[in-house]
Amino acid sequence: MRKLVILLLLLALPLAAQTKRQRAFLLFDDNKLVEALPLLEELATENPKDGQVMLKLGFCRLVQSNTLTDPEARKKGRARAREALETAQRLGVQDSLLTAALASLAPDGGEETKFSEVPAAEAAMRRAEADFSAGRYPEARAGYQKALELDPRLYEAAVFLGQCYRLEGNASGAEEWCARAVAIDPTRETAYRYWGTSLLAQGKSSEALDKFIQAYLSEPYGRLSRNGLIDYARKNGLKLSHPKVTIPTEVEGDTIKITPDAGPAWLAYALAHTEWKASKWAEKHPGTAYRPSVEEEADAIRTALQVARESNIPLDPTLTTLQKLDQKGLLEAYILLGMPGEGIVDDYAAYAAAHRDLLERYVREVVLKGGAV
Repeated sequence: MRKLVILLLLLALPLAAQTKRQRAFLLFDDNKLVEALPLLEELATENPKDGQVMLKLGFCRLVQSNTLTDPEARKKGRARAREALETAQRLGVQDSLLTAALASLAPDGGEETKFSEVPAAEAAMRRAEADFSAGRYPEARAGYQKALELDPRLYEAAVFLGQCYRLEGNASGAEEWCARAVAIDPTRETAYRYWGTSLLAQGKSSEALDKFIQAYLSEPYGRLSRNGLIDYARKNGLKLSHPKVTIPTEVEGDTIKITPDAGPAWLAYALAHTEWKASKWAEKHPGTAYRPSVEEEADAIRTALQVARESNIPLDPTLTTLQKLDQKGLLEAYILLGMPGEGIVDDYAAYAAAHRDLLERYVREVVLKGGAV
């Protein structure tokens, strides 16, 4: 009889563990992260090789650190959050938010970002953050609104107000405050992304896509701006990609490196780059130190296409792709978004101000179609 009882207890253990895991995951999915934290700590101790547990534990620790009043304690909390997230990554977890979180968290927890130069507004934001992390959304909303009254240009306060409303199930309130945040600063991506997330949750796929594209184009080189597009693509069975382009030449100083089978068109491409470094940049931008630019890259590509055309040379796959992009008026958009590098990224703001429509067309017609041109 005693053996039977022991056997039954042993059989019940996996079920109990599974129930605890399910309960922790449900709390996490309901954004009750502070409540989920102790369960996840237990699960991580019981099975430190559970990647999903470590992932959720890291985010819960990060949120819990915001509830602490002591700055040094918050810093240690962020460091412990990073430890769990690093473990999740080592265990093979792949998640865009995981990658972004690790990129933003220093191993020692790093320093906190200051929300406002207005001391009272900063204090109101810290209190609101603690309430938000604990799931006290009405109190958090009051705090964010107070901070915004004290500092009307406080973008984060408007964004986080929208998040409170979203988590309370008030979609219209969420979207209203995202719109207000965009009005405060239309060049930042967060409000667009959160707005899109709210719309996508309501099944408003087309409207959500509009916002996700605006998020990406607002900060295309940021860590988080593409996450909305990634989520949209995943839910709609789409593959996001830039066109496949392989340029068989490289210019380093006065040295041209080119593969043997590249041909005269690509040699012309390399020579165009050397001309820009030697004289063309100075002619177009007198008194300014040379740097790579979208203008130079586009000129070099068009030079290669011209040489191929005049020499009646069959285009290789890369030149064919670049020619199609050029014919559609999307070559510069591709260079800025698909092959950004030193110098080129410095041209984005000016180009986006004048040609946002072409950048959006590139995302819709090329990136959302898997890089097909």
